[in-house]
Amino acid sequence: MPPRFIPKQVDLTNYVLILSKNPILLWVGNSLFILLNAVILSIGIVAMAGYALSIYQFPGKNLIFWLFIMSMMFPRVVMIIPLFVLVKTIGLTDSIFGAILPLLHYPFGILLFKTFCDGIPREMIDSGRIDGASELRIIFSIAIPICKPIIGALILFQSLAALGDFLWQMLILQKPQIQTLLIGLVAAAMRRGADSDMNINPIGIQLATGVILFIPLMIIFIFTSRYFVKDIKLGGIKE
Repeated sequence: MPPRFIPKQVDLTNYVLILSKNPILLWVGNSLFILLNAVILSIGIVAMAGYALSIYQFPGKNLIFWLFIMSMMFPRVVMIIPLFVLVKTIGLTDSIFGAILPLLHYPFGILLFKTFCDGIPREMIDSGRIDGASELRIIFSIAIPICKPIIGALILFQSLAALGDFLWQMLILQKPQIQTLLIGLVAAAMRRGADSDMNINPIGIQLATGVILFIPLMIIFIFTSRYFVKDIKLGGIKE
């Protein structure tokens, strides 16, 4: 006392113990699998749903849109039990795909993508149709490039959700071989305090675990933030 923000001696013992006594590569691989599938599938669903709600006119359009918006009012913890029953019914418990499935419901992303699509000049959509492009081609060749800033933001938000969904992943991913980096490291940090072969303060293990879990989030933020920090203005769309 008083505590020092800059230590006199750098000691990496806690990090070495965490990395050497746990299947870190397996957990990282599981986390990346969930992350990539959740981001790719959810962005594809968000892009098509937001585009349809913005461009097309069909009966019940406003009702469907407001149902999506109303689903944002319910906290995630309220839906845990019915969601778990649903996943168990279709046989996806103790499965990585069971951890991916809830991430595909992303009404906030649909709202943002629809808002951006509302600003796309309809002449661009019509010119694509005149040239013979299919609707999917228009979405991925016109709508998504124009909405690239919001795509970057959605990738960041979904990545944070996929990597930080502790409660749901803890319920679904019970087998050690399918656990993610978050679940595996948190469980390991809680166990290490009782290990007789470690003569260190378990608080150090827990703090080192927090630093390791923060690193992938920081990397994702660095690579995605530029898309919506620099180009978030809708005024950049030109006819």
